[in-house]
Amino acid sequence: SAAARVGLANHEAIAAAKRVHVGWCVARDITHAGAVGHFALRAAAQGMAGLVMTASVPLMAWPGSRKAVVSTNPIAIAIPADDRPLQADPSDHPLLHPGRSAQLLIEGRPVGWFGQLHPLQAEALDCPEATHLFEVELAPLLTAATRRNRYQPSFAAYATVPASERDLALVVPTSVSSGQLLAAIRKAGKPLLEQADLLDRYEGAQVAAGSCSQAFRLRYRDAKRTLTEAEVEQAHQAVRTVLEKQFQAQLRS
Repeated sequence: SAAARVGLANHEAIAAAKRVHVGWCVARDITHAGAVGHFALRAAAQGMAGLVMTASVPLMAWPGSRKAVVSTNPIAIAIPADDRPLQADPSDHPLLHPGRSAQLLIEGRPVGWFGQLHPLQAEALDCPEATHLFEVELAPLLTAATRRNRYQPSFAAYATVPASERDLALVVPTSVSSGQLLAAIRKAGKPLLEQADLLDRYEGAQVAAGSCSQAFRLRYRDAKRTLTEAEVEQAHQAVRTVLEKQFQAQLRS
């Protein structure tokens, strides 16, 4: 199938990136790859940036023409990241939304910023409210990408047993970042927790002032056998207990 062929190409690209830092693979004569986001996330799960592009057969014609020449072209990009609030004075970045901006770091050093355009600036410039901006220094980026002793992720075989997923919705103080919560989740969930991802962060009328709701999806798996419901629940409860003690997190009903 098309998905299987793209999955194989995805696997080969990831394997090449582990060897020489960059990998790409082309699957020819495929009209559509389906869920491109799934394949981009497979790279992000192994600490890499993933870019997957595909196209369909021509489906649409130009106005006034009967011949289909335009096709859809889904693109998915996935980058592993933890949130890191912008540390500089907000007045230094008047273009950015004060609560929706972040620093970009490479090897622990700030090299730029990223965020949503400030609502007042969006109105003044007649831009969509969801407009985003970024600035990054290329020199540190290229230096890190070409460093010979750069960390290379170790190979991890694809799992052959099913996983069990649990969603976890928490109410925590707004000062607690998702990066802090993810770090605690990943530590408390060992050895059965395979992956943890942020799904949603919400501040508004449905939660108390000074608090926010953050939702995560946790995937549990044993490499050799299928986990029982009791084993998954025990590991999940251990994660909840740590979050309650460390961040005063409360389960959101």
